[in-house]
Amino acid sequence: KTLHGYDFTKYGEKFDDEKVKNTGKAAITAGVVGGLLGLGGGVILTPKWLDMGIPSDRVASTATFTVCFTSFISFFTTFLAGKYVLTEVAFYWILSFIASFFVSRLLKYVVDKYKKKSILIGVLLCVIALALTLLPILTVIDLVQ
Repeated sequence: KTLHGYDFTKYGEKFDDEKVKNTGKAAITAGVVGGLLGLGGGVILTPKWLDMGIPSDRVASTATFTVCFTSFISFFTTFLAGKYVLTEVAFYWILSFIASFFVSRLLKYVVDKYKKKSILIGVLLCVIALALTLLPILTVIDLVQ
């Protein structure tokens, strides 16, 4: 696209060769570490994206998509293995849809009121911290029982 005169700065950050290489290295590292620790790539890549200067609202939305995609893949493989009942899946899908609708409306209201997009990163950080705290605790409790 560069050869044809595409204006990258019009739609976001300008990525030079160094940023592309660093992003590739970070993605590979996130894949390996995420696979070893059982974390999604968005959890690991979020600090790197912020360090690269990508705006916090884009980082939050991309990290959320990455985490949701990783979670969906894990769910789908478990569902194919027959570990879930279809009515249970439908119930939690409806519940999560309704909850995500109200939470997104609340976040939009708070961000618009205070005019700070960094609130999204704060919420994302709290959710990640909660997940990283509860996951090992619940795993140990399951192992003990």
